[in-house]
Amino acid sequence: LNLCEKLEGTLDGLSDCVELRRLFISCHSSLTDFSGTLIPLANCTKLERLSIISSKQLTGTLGPLSKLIHLEELDLNNCTKLFGGLEPLTHCSKLIYLNLAYCTNIKGEILPLVDLHDLQLSEINIQMCKQIQDLKEITHYQAKFPTHNVAMFLDNRKKTSESHQERAKKFLGY
Repeated sequence: LNLCEKLEGTLDGLSDCVELRRLFISCHSSLTDFSGTLIPLANCTKLERLSIISSKQLTGTLGPLSKLIHLEELDLNNCTKLFGGLEPLTHCSKLIYLNLAYCTNIKGEILPLVDLHDLQLSEINIQMCKQIQDLKEITHYQAKFPTHNVAMFLDNRKKTSESHQERAKKFLGY
């Protein structure tokens, strides 16, 4: 559903897609009618890759994602109306890539995510997420696991040069 210019409605119809493994929706300003919450995705328990970019009408918390135990990549970049804490993501123990850039109402500590024993998280983007506590946690994490390389994309620091199109191709396995 990348760059669908006339996409309207909610994610409700996806609650029956229990075999869904990848979902990529890139929204733009013309998609102001795309709204709803992440609740319907809780039934998509086989989901491995989820990317909903720039859906400024998507609301609610990350709570429904706690049931996505196979989730490896999560990209909710610029979903500015999402709110609440990061705690539900601690159930996503296979998470490798996390992008919450510009999700300004998401809050909490990043350490519980990178401190999980089996977690393979290797890239985190929390640019402009002022309510996510990061700097002390990063220092603590790097001291605790000096051999585990986690790329952290923070405000005024390292930024990715990969375009959304390149990211979409990797995301979809092309």
